[in-house]
Amino acid sequence: MFEYEKAYRQGEILFFKVKKKPNFYQKANLIKDGAIREGEKEGHIHQLDTEAGQLTMFGDDVKKSTTGVIDVLKKSARVEHPEHKPIDLPKGEYVVKIQKEATGKNSSQSVKD
Repeated sequence: MFEYEKAYRQGEILFFKVKKKPNFYQKANLIKDGAIREGEKEGHIHQLDTEAGQLTMFGDDVKKSTTGVIDVLKKSARVEHPEHKPIDLPKGEYVVKIQKEATGKNSSQSVKD
């Protein structure tokens, strides 16, 4: 099980700074352009500065992935989005999750930004 030390938020995206990761953990699909997720409006992307960090997302269809990992390799890495204030993630490793909302009995969907 992952252990987290701090959480950050930008719209529907949550970033959890990893304190400890499980032994079975392995990386996923490298996202070279740093696009974490497109928001509700076309072209409004949560974007990681790939000069300072590296993004991987889990799942075969990366655009629909709801979990990933950011490795901040420098002092900090900026995440930007046209409708939100930019955030700077300090050096370290972060689990990226998309917030979910209940849509009925035993069902949920990703929160729209």
